[in-house]
Amino acid sequence: MKFSLIIPTYNERENITVLINKLLKLLKPFNYEIIVVDDNSPDQTWKLVQDTYKKNKRVRIIRRMNKRERSSAIIQGFDKAKGDILGVMDADLQHDEKILPRMINYSKEYSLVVGSRFVKGGGMGKCSWFRMLESRTAVMLVKILFNIKIKDSGSEYFIVKKSLYKKIKPKLYGKGYKIMLGIYFNADIKSFKEVPYTFRPRKKGKSKTRFKDVYHYILMNLKFLSIRITKH
Repeated sequence: MKFSLIIPTYNERENITVLINKLLKLLKPFNYEIIVVDDNSPDQTWKLVQDTYKKNKRVRIIRRMNKRERSSAIIQGFDKAKGDILGVMDADLQHDEKILPRMINYSKEYSLVVGSRFVKGGGMGKCSWFRMLESRTAVMLVKILFNIKIKDSGSEYFIVKKSLYKKIKPKLYGKGYKIMLGIYFNADIKSFKEVPYTFRPRKKGKSKTRFKDVYHYILMNLKFLSIRITKH
């Protein structure tokens, strides 16, 4: 079984090689590949990855022109992936890479494995009060609207089976910065596992979340709500 890890990037030059070097050591026991999908970063994140790992066949770079959208970058990475299981994590070092081996092992049993800040053992760490409020509010609203069982429904650190992704790809919203929730709803997932981790504050670079991304997140949830109302 091969694992493909997709890392969407935009101006993450200060973080990306630090993360990849950690992953290369951490993932040694597994059959894996790392795919960086870069939206033509002005800071040339794509070129740094290309030059640094040109002799490493486990690291691949996809440079996208005239696009800047996290969800569609992940979908493109999934489509190019050679693995049987597909993972997603951010390049900003806020996701704890140390839980990845556990997540990969759980993926043999569960359809969806989620890195979770809100199960026992997880947390928001030293993040700002605003970021904490933002995350908690989004998760609470989704729980109220959909009675979702995943405690960290806003997580974008996850692993899903490629066979499941292929079945639901045409249904995915594919815009904005959130995609895990779309996978959960469209696949009607019953079997999932949350693995706790502590979210880290960003030390280098800037957050890429824009108003446009929040707008698309709201639209995606309204779409799910309308489907749910129609079914009932």
